[in-house]
Amino acid sequence: MEQVILDVREQDEFAAERVPGSIWVPLSNFGHTAPGVLQSLVGKKVLIMCRSGNRARLALKQIAQLGFAGQVDAEVFEGGIMEWA
Repeated sequence: MEQVILDVREQDEFAAERVPGSIWVPLSNFGHTAPGVLQSLVGKKVLIMCRSGNRARLALKQIAQLGFAGQVDAEVFEGGIMEWA
């Protein structure tokens, strides 16, 4: 299964450091932007990343609220960009 990183940090954080190929959907605009992005990720493994994991957990809850819980296999990348780096 193809794996995708969904980065929910804000623009300045994403611009400063990011995982190559990651998709940027800031948590502050998640409810508006995420549905279109999530539609394109149906059937893929999605790792949600933020700085340390807190915002990623909030985004995971929003994915369920938006109705994508059974369609997108999403989980939090524990430790976030700090762990990845």
